[in-house]
Amino acid sequence: MIIGIVSDTHFGFSRFENDAYEQGRQAILEAAKQCDLLLLPGDIFDIRIAKPETIAQVAGILLEAGKILGEKECAKHSGSRSIVPIIAIHGTHERRPHELVNPIQLMESAGLLADVHNSTLLFEKNKEKIAISGIGGVPDDLAKTALESMKCAPSSSAFNIFMLHQSFSEMIPSGEEMLSLDDLPQGFDLYICGHLHKRAFLKNDTILIPGSTVITQLREEEQEEKGYVLYDTAEKRAKFVPIDSRPFFFREIKLENANAQAAKEAIEDEISRANSSAGGKAPLIKIKVSGTLANGLSPADVRIGAFGENIFIETAFSAPDLKEKLQSIRSKHEEKLSAAEYGMKMLRDKLVEAKIEHLSDEETFLLLQENPEEFVKRIKEKKIAVT
Repeated sequence: MIIGIVSDTHFGFSRFENDAYEQGRQAILEAAKQCDLLLLPGDIFDIRIAKPETIAQVAGILLEAGKILGEKECAKHSGSRSIVPIIAIHGTHERRPHELVNPIQLMESAGLLADVHNSTLLFEKNKEKIAISGIGGVPDDLAKTALESMKCAPSSSAFNIFMLHQSFSEMIPSGEEMLSLDDLPQGFDLYICGHLHKRAFLKNDTILIPGSTVITQLREEEQEEKGYVLYDTAEKRAKFVPIDSRPFFFREIKLENANAQAAKEAIEDEISRANSSAGGKAPLIKIKVSGTLANGLSPADVRIGAFGENIFIETAFSAPDLKEKLQSIRSKHEEKLSAAEYGMKMLRDKLVEAKIEHLSDEETFLLLQENPEEFVKRIKEKKIAVT
């Protein structure tokens, strides 16, 4: 069979919402035309409570993809239920407390996909069987526990695929609390991981990280082409298929004894070079300017100014007070956590210190965000359970 894989579309991403829609739609529909079974390993939506307009857009895309798959001989569910051959798990952006409905569950209830979180589904085509299992995204420091307690297991009579949505310590140098590739559950033929936006095919194509379909963080590693992955279960080989996506350029400029005018001219030169390499498209450009300032100038004296829409300038000129601030920022972000994940980790640590360890589960911070009154009530009643 041919397995189509599209990850981290981040529909509804407010910063580049149109890019997310157009590029995610293209990836899903093109993959559906070429595959027998379509897998979506998390962060289909950018936020856990999406706007109705975003929900309608995604529902329309999934409906169209389902029709494409249904009009050809694709993989069929081996059970009694009629299940569309679009299989998904929730990502970290979609995770909600277990008693609340997340966006992936909402799409499943509409019959637009099948949610395989902590479960296994069996599909078949021409007597070839594919078993798909998965675990939705959890905070990195709870990932090992989630894998150890999962209910799904590989099937002895099928090609086994395991989907997850996590970071790996091998991919992020400061990720001491993250999963290692060695922590992946045994017995599966193929592992597919969302969450990381830089594409990677590892261990002879047995571990696939498809990457995202849209730029979200303006990091250097996001300059690669966007697209989707096709995996051939007969040949056991993966192929990346690019889509028509907006170019992104990340540039670094290092200046010595600079003033505002020198910095401005250097930035303009880089912008010109990036635009000339964009093939006529309007690119995203991120420029990081660092170095030393001319005598008598402080970072506050160097005001670079704006250079237009979709051009992002970051300055980090050396000065004693600035170095201290940068070091503080680096230490806080050493694990490259999002603001929500960082806050969640701090909250769990404080709860453990206060000997309220029964609250130190992945749902605590989500419940605090979405329903503070219920959070306080449960602290008093000591009823938040680890799941």
